[in-house]
Amino acid sequence: MTDTPLDLERALFQGPVTLRNLSSRLAVGDYIKDEEITSLLNEELLAPFRYAQESLWGIPRKTTGEPAFCHSADIAIRAFDLGYPAYTLKVCLLHDVVEELSKSPGEFCRHIRKIASEFGPDMAQDVRILTNRYALILGSLKGRTLQSLPFEQNSLDVVRDAAARLMNSVSSSCRELFQCEFDRILNHFFHRVDLSKGAKKARFDKKYSALEEVVLQSYMLYIEEINDDAYRREGSGFYETPLVVKFLDMVDNLRTSEIGNWAVIEKILLKCEMALDKSFYLHHHICKEGFHETSFILLYDYLKYNLVEQLHERRRALSFLADTRFGYLADYLDMQIGRLQQKYQVSQSLVEGIVHLRNEIKKKNQR
Repeated sequence: MTDTPLDLERALFQGPVTLRNLSSRLAVGDYIKDEEITSLLNEELLAPFRYAQESLWGIPRKTTGEPAFCHSADIAIRAFDLGYPAYTLKVCLLHDVVEELSKSPGEFCRHIRKIASEFGPDMAQDVRILTNRYALILGSLKGRTLQSLPFEQNSLDVVRDAAARLMNSVSSSCRELFQCEFDRILNHFFHRVDLSKGAKKARFDKKYSALEEVVLQSYMLYIEEINDDAYRREGSGFYETPLVVKFLDMVDNLRTSEIGNWAVIEKILLKCEMALDKSFYLHHHICKEGFHETSFILLYDYLKYNLVEQLHERRRALSFLADTRFGYLADYLDMQIGRLQQKYQVSQSLVEGIVHLRNEIKKKNQR
């Protein structure tokens, strides 16, 4: 006799809350008691847990439709499993709050100040770095007549002019907070943008705009700044917290993305590859300066193994659909898996590699 949906639901809610089922219970709206949170994680994580949960209440994730907070909770659980300290787990819980709540630079300023007042300036700085301010600036231009721009290089001048007008329209305090971002966008970014890639996507998706392609390519600025922050924030040291959270964020995105959606897979692949490539120079810095306490190099490998392994899992799932219109996606994944395994020197033993790296990161963090 098989279980009914009601039996399964009853089993889920009657059992104790564990790290394994915490995000599942959050996803179905189960209330997690304070004492359950503190027993699973840490008493000092209760305040950021509740703050993020309440801030993100009612907001679905764009990729999966689940409550947005499930993603933040899962990243914190991954960080906990890998032995990262309580402060890193707090950043995991709070990292998406400002980005999800802010549709304009002005809203960003208001929410980041609230984070600072609730959790201190260091936490506000980490959440700031983990919020994609470049996408926020460019994305807030969507309502400014830019959605129908052609995929031509002179369209970039139109977007740039709109960004300049936006900079001049915000308050002086907000402009000061965003001065670096506006400077990089207006003076260093647009000569790096190639709209031809977006034009190819637009052949299959009429709603895809040149502005959306510009926003996507601005991700490089975001990743570069996270790396620069790790390299420079402590002078001659190495500050890994935002990098750790961002890499675990990507691992969770890889493991929860749609299997049969080419656009979603391509976007995640692009972002992961950009993060790996832009961060590789930190290997040299860490080894040269002797920062033996950081687990970042292991985490770097952990992301690249998860990237290839998840593409492989999607390819395996699609093997049952290879005689349908999804055959092209199976071939695409075959090509990408081979290319990435060679590029990042990832062995064929993917699961074993991930398990090994997980154990090594835990050992490193427990010292």
